[in-house]
Amino acid sequence: YTIKIDNTNVGTTMSNLVLQPLLSLGQTINSSLTLSSGLSGTSVPSPINGGTTFMIPNLKINSVGVHTITFSTQVNQINESAKSTVELYLDPSTNECALSAKVIAKLNASCAVCEGGSGFLNMKKAWYNAGASGRSSNTLSNISVGNPLSGPIKTDVTITYPNSTTEWLPTFFPRMFGKFTEISRYDNLHSTAGTVKCVINIKDSSNNPISAIPSFQIAGMTNIWNQKDIVKVTGYCGVKEVKPKLYADNGFLPAIYNRQVNSGNISTGVYPFFDFYTYATNNVEFEKPVDRIEIEWMVDRSTYKFKTLGFLYLGDINFGCNNIPDPNADNVYLNTSFNNDSLPTCDNGQLKINVKNWNCSTKQIDISSVLPSGLSFVPNSFMASVGSDTAILSNSNFTFNNFKAPSGNSYIYVKVKSTANTSASYDTKFNYTLDTGTNSPSPYTSDGNSGLSGWQPSRINYKSSSTINPSPSVSISANKKCYDLGAMDTITYTITFVNNTGSTISNVTLTNSMGEGLIYVRGLSGSPFGGTIDMLDSLNIYISNMSIPNGTSTLSYQAVIASNVLKVQNSVTMIIDPSSECAISSSVQSNVLSIDTAFYYKGLTTGTPKKSNVGITSFDKHSNPGWPMNIENAWLAIDGKTKGFVITRTTSSSISTPVEGMLIYDTADKCFKLYNGTLWKCIQRQCSE
Repeated sequence: YTIKIDNTNVGTTMSNLVLQPLLSLGQTINSSLTLSSGLSGTSVPSPINGGTTFMIPNLKINSVGVHTITFSTQVNQINESAKSTVELYLDPSTNECALSAKVIAKLNASCAVCEGGSGFLNMKKAWYNAGASGRSSNTLSNISVGNPLSGPIKTDVTITYPNSTTEWLPTFFPRMFGKFTEISRYDNLHSTAGTVKCVINIKDSSNNPISAIPSFQIAGMTNIWNQKDIVKVTGYCGVKEVKPKLYADNGFLPAIYNRQVNSGNISTGVYPFFDFYTYATNNVEFEKPVDRIEIEWMVDRSTYKFKTLGFLYLGDINFGCNNIPDPNADNVYLNTSFNNDSLPTCDNGQLKINVKNWNCSTKQIDISSVLPSGLSFVPNSFMASVGSDTAILSNSNFTFNNFKAPSGNSYIYVKVKSTANTSASYDTKFNYTLDTGTNSPSPYTSDGNSGLSGWQPSRINYKSSSTINPSPSVSISANKKCYDLGAMDTITYTITFVNNTGSTISNVTLTNSMGEGLIYVRGLSGSPFGGTIDMLDSLNIYISNMSIPNGTSTLSYQAVIASNVLKVQNSVTMIIDPSSECAISSSVQSNVLSIDTAFYYKGLTTGTPKKSNVGITSFDKHSNPGWPMNIENAWLAIDGKTKGFVITRTTSSSISTPVEGMLIYDTADKCFKLYNGTLWKCIQRQCSE
C-alpha cells in the first residue's frame, strides 16, 4: 500500500496529526513502515511487522508538497467484499473538531459499488419496447434494472456503427431474438475500422455512476469465408480497465465443436454456421465491479474483403451487488443465479453456481440438488469452468462429487427446463459439503445472491408458451459429391423442408451464408413460399416471412466453387417467428453438407475381383503370407518399407516422340505428367463419380 498525503493547499507544515489505517480481515502486515523525507512520527505498535493494524499518533508534515507512507501485507484469507481505508485527523485530545473534520481515503482503489442485492437488465425486452424509433437511434435510456439495499440502479445502452451504412435494416435491429438481443451488420470493413460498439452504463437514481459485477452471454462468433468475427468485452471502474473471463458454453461437447476460440477478454470465430447455438456462445463473467461495459465487434478480413451479413447476439445482464455471505467455518460459499429468471416454457433456463473459495488453497467439494416438481435438468447440459469431471444429471437430481475448487472464483453451469408447460415459479437450491472440511452445519446451503441474511433460493419464473409439434426439419443436398479443383464447377443445392404439423407454418425466416469457396449465382427470385428476399448477393441469402406448407417442399439454387479450396461446406437455418421469445427454441439448423475435391472411383458392384499375380518387394520375407494375391485388381504390386519407386525424371520437351500413355516426372513443372496422345498434362485430382 502507498498512502499519499498532499498538504499543498494548506501551504504550511502540520503537526499533532493521527493516521490510522483500517485494514480488512485476513491481512497481516509483513513489512516495516516507510515514511518519505517530509514526514516524521512513530508507529504504534513498533515494529508493526506481524500485526493486523497500526496507527501513527504523532504524525508531522515537515514541508509543503506530496508525501508518502508505504507498507505491505500478506493476504491470508480472500474476502471479495473487503474494504480497507485510511483516516487522517487532528489529535482529538487537543482539537474538539478533529473527528468531524477527518479525511478518509480508500486503500483499495475502486468505484462506488451497489450494496445488498442484485439487478437484471432485460435488454431484449427493452429493445422490443423501444419500438422503431428506439431501434433507429440504437439508444436505450434510464432502463430500471433493480432496487438493491443501496438504492435503485438503472442503465443506458448505446450501439454505435463506424458509418451510416454498416447496420443492416436499421429499423428492424436491434431486436428481440429468443433469449438474446440480435444486432446486425452488412459490410466489408476490416478490423478496427469496422468496429461496432455496444456500451452499457450503470448509474444510480441521481444519474451518478454506480458499479456492480455483471455476468451475461454473447453468441455469434463465427467465420464466414475466412472472415473472422472478433468480439472484445471490457469493463471500466471509473477509468480503470477491468477484463472479464470468457467461458465457451459448449456443455458436454468437445472443444472442437466450438465455433470460437477465447483468449483473455477476446473471442475469435474459427468455424462457420450455428451462430446463435450453444456452439458459438460464451459465458461472460466479471469478478470485479464495473460501472461501464463495452462490447466491441470487429471482423478480421485480412484474407478476403467480401461483404458479409453478420449477426451478434447479446444476452440479458445480471448485476451482482456487494453481498457479504453469512460466514461459515470452511470459508467456501455457493452463490446461484439464473442468467434469465423469467422465461417462456419453450426455452431452457441456465443456472449458474458461482463457487467462492475464500481460502488460499484448493478445496474438494460435493454438491447436490433436487429440483421441485415441474422442473427438470436438461441432459448433457453440465459445464464447469475448471477441471474435467462431470456431474450426474437425472431428471430432477444433480450430483457432483469431488469438485476441486481453486482459490477464488469458479463456475458451474447447468440448464433446467419446465416439464409442466404451465405458468409457475420454482425455487432452487444446492447443498454442499467439503471432503476435509469442518462442515458446520452439514450440509451447507447455497445462497441466491439476494444480499439478505441467511440462505435464499434462486427462483425461476416460467410463462406458458405454445410450441410447434412435431418440430419441422430442414436439410440441404447437392447434385455433386466432389468437384475438380480450379474448374469453377457449378453446384445445384436443394433445401428440403419437412412439415408434418398438418398445417402451414408461417413467419419463417431462412438464412444461408455461403461457406468458403462458394459464390451464389442463380436460382432464387420472386417470393419463395410467399416470403420476402431481404438479402441475396454472392455470399448471403436471407428470406423472411415464408409460409412452409404441410408435407415436403423444396427450394433450389446454384452456386459456383470460385476458390481453390479442398472442401466446400454449406448449411441453412430455419427460424420460426424470429422476433419472439421462442425464436431460438423453434429454430432448426440443417445438416452441414461437405463436398470435397477428393477423387475416387466406384468399386465393383458385380463380378469377382482379379488377384494380383506379380509382386516386387524389398523384403527378404514378406510379413503378409498372402501377398501379392490379396492385392486385388493390380497388374503389378510393389512393396517396401525404406525405398521408393522412381520413374523417369526429365522434361516433356526433351522427349521427341512421346507415346500415348507415357508417364514421366517433369523436373521443370514439378509434377507427374501423362501423354494422352495429343498433350502432356500434369496428373491432378479429378472428380469421378
